[in-house]
Amino acid sequence: MFFAYLAGTFSSSFMGSLADRIGRHRVLPLNIAIMAAGAVLTCARGLAAIVAGMVVFTFGFFGAHATASSSVGSLGGAERAQASALYLFCYYTGSSVIGFVAGLFWTDMGWRGVIGMILAAQAAAAIAFLFAKRKLSGAS
Repeated sequence: MFFAYLAGTFSSSFMGSLADRIGRHRVLPLNIAIMAAGAVLTCARGLAAIVAGMVVFTFGFFGAHATASSSVGSLGGAERAQASALYLFCYYTGSSVIGFVAGLFWTDMGWRGVIGMILAAQAAAAIAFLFAKRKLSGAS
């Protein structure tokens, strides 16, 4: 199962170069969609599909994290260090809270409940991205 992290290692550099070519504003939502597809795939019955879902999810997760992290650094300007620190604080706090809440979903609804919670978190990430994109582009 830990070999799924190899997909994340590849994804970070691949998505970084893709973001350089087509823009971070296109790559980040792509990675959120890849994560969602991977999460849904883990609900399959066959072990091969579940493992494939883990690999796809990991690929999308590491691509999204690398893209978001580099965006914060480049958009932070003179406050780059503070922006990066705030991003990492939110990243680790969010993963801790979501990890805890996932246990509650697991207890009440099993794996499909956990996946539902993950998909809701990804929807929230997509909405936050749309809000940030709108704000960054100067739209009101």
